Amino acid sequence: MKINSYRNLIICIIGAAILATACLPDAEPGIPRRTSLLFNVVNTGDSIVKGQDTVVVSEVKLLLDRFNLIAVNTTLQTSTEPLILEFSESDIGRDVAILQGNIGFTDVEEFIGLKIFIDKTELNDPILDDDLAGGFSISVEGTYNGIPFDYQSDTVFERELNFNNVTLTDERETLVVRLVTSISSWMVDPSTNTVIDPFEDSNSAKIDSLLERSFTVEAFANNSLPFN
Repeated sequence: MKINSYRNLIICIIGAAILATACLPDAEPGIPRRTSLLFNVVNTGDSIVKGQDTVVVSEVKLLLDRFNLIAVNTTLQTSTEPLILEFSESDIGRDVAILQGNIGFTDVEEFIGLKIFIDKTELNDPILDDDLAGGFSISVEGTYNGIPFDYQSDTVFERELNFNNVTLTDERETLVVRLVTSISSWMVDPSTNTVIDPFEDSNSAKIDSLLERSFTVEAFANNSLPFN
């Protein structure tokens, strides 16, 4: 498993019936209940052929401003530096670990969803990535009919995704959340079953909209995942 980024989480708890938000600083290493966010992009490196057109995507990057873990009657809001959801051909066959850290609340055990916030870079963002610098939220590299392309977008969106209930029953268990998207779901127009030309500016809104709706999530408890 590739470790893309390790950050300490600052996690806020938002009660369902209160307006105030309580935040915790970096959790102490001994505090139980941890989380690990994984990322995978299906079809990376594959030739997607529709009619006379072929697209191959070799790398995908998105700027994850923050994410929320949704528990029963509670939302845990992470506060970190912006993270990069990154997946490339070198990651095929494995998940990329984007972030892992302590949840920080011993009384939160049952989780039901994830909410992601995709945002564009700002001038002072600590993003050491040339592909997203300059106000971009998405960067996609690949080829269209054999011609290299570098698609960039400044779209901003948030998505709430539900998964089957996961209960952490052991104090050393980790909530593993796996975020997945598939290139064929946003580089192929479902209305015409044709490859979308990334060179056409008029296709940007369509690509962004399909990508936003393409995310799926699954989660499970793991009691043997080491933290480096």
